[in-house]
Amino acid sequence: MKKLSANGASLLAASMLPALFFGFATHSVLVAVIALVIALAYAWILAFPIILLLQKRQWFRWWLVIAAGALVGGVPSAICSWPYFSGKGSGYSAWDGTKLVAYVVDGKPTLAGWKLYADTVTQMAFWGAGCALCYWLTWRLLKGLEGRDAVT
Repeated sequence: MKKLSANGASLLAASMLPALFFGFATHSVLVAVIALVIALAYAWILAFPIILLLQKRQWFRWWLVIAAGALVGGVPSAICSWPYFSGKGSGYSAWDGTKLVAYVVDGKPTLAGWKLYADTVTQMAFWGAGCALCYWLTWRLLKGLEGRDAVT
């Protein structure tokens, strides 16, 4: 039970990172709540099973937790934002702040489309890694408060 409570509290702390960031950045409680719900879903559905696996196999190291967090953040984004649209004549353009940029032309991504895709996946991987670091630090603190040595 203590293992579950340390993991649960650490997952909650990690989920608070994007919620606080986006809440303060937008000055919106609603945005913070939405970010918290999304982060909790990622944490419990995707990250928690990986954490349990790492702990069970005794592979629970800070660098593996951060790498797993980057995968949890990046892989779903990579799958969901794949820049390919089937069909001739399909495309996607958007304003980038200075001009209209074509990201997909005739169903195929342009160089700008691939760059946007890589940027998006990288940003999500960094968010996952940052949340994983927050998880690790909280878990480490809680294990230290229990008076036990944490696995390093």
